[in-house]
Amino acid sequence: MAEFASPPLPHSAQASPAAAAGTGTGAGTGADVNVGVGVGAARGAGVGVGAWVGSAVGRGAGYLLQATDLHSHYGASHILHGIDFQIARAETVALMGRNGMGKSTLLRTMLGLVRATGGQVHVMGTNMTTAAPFQIARAGIAYVPEGRGIFPNLSVKENLIMAARAGRHGQADWTFERVMDCFPRLRERLAHGGAQLSGGEQQMLTIGRALMTNPELLILDEATEGLAPLVAREIWRIVAQIRQSGIATIIVDKNFAALSALADRIQILVKGRTAFSGAADALREQPELRQRLLGV
Repeated sequence: MAEFASPPLPHSAQASPAAAAGTGTGAGTGADVNVGVGVGAARGAGVGVGAWVGSAVGRGAGYLLQATDLHSHYGASHILHGIDFQIARAETVALMGRNGMGKSTLLRTMLGLVRATGGQVHVMGTNMTTAAPFQIARAGIAYVPEGRGIFPNLSVKENLIMAARAGRHGQADWTFERVMDCFPRLRERLAHGGAQLSGGEQQMLTIGRALMTNPELLILDEATEGLAPLVAREIWRIVAQIRQSGIATIIVDKNFAALSALADRIQILVKGRTAFSGAADALREQPELRQRLLGV
């Protein structure tokens, strides 16, 4: 898919408060630890967001997706309070926090589903703060929402085929057959309607549908919520396979052990602010901090 030839168009649509995380309550004040928001020396792009200057186009050019000083509201409720977030090509970032801390709202704001009330969002160096969700999707970002969002009246095959397209640069690595190889359980249920699938199979279908768009970045909100342990392990196996394929991934989930094994970095939100951003090992070595921020 070609890059946008003209600036993104503004939009006014905003999700309802019930559709994303609210402010909630919980431990921490929102500024407990920040061990660096850069990608790090291992990836050769350890540049903090404060170093970006100049025009809107070009800021964040080293990242697939970057939010800078991001704010959002639901009516009079201030949900996000100046969040900085970024992800580089082929990187995996875990976004964690107790319920109601703003994780889903952050994702939805970066994707244009909730309108930002302050700050900026850049997709591959282009300012898309006011872009419509479809424009952000066409820029190479695929979203697996909490609740899955499959088409219940379509068959498994129809759900997959309707999303199929080449990637932003014409890549077609994720074909129908490759998705079938990744999700053998779906191959057995191609004629089944979406509503006939189990929760785990619906999650597999939603991930498979996202992969059929050949994205450069895959966002999974509550990747294994409500799934049986055996099914959750299968989802984590699939996520690891996606990571190995080179697709950058943002994952929201509560399973610290699984996330820390996969993620290059972990970012934790507390009441709409970043309370921790750093390597998984750094958080693993601080059980008291982990307990305070996550309660796990």
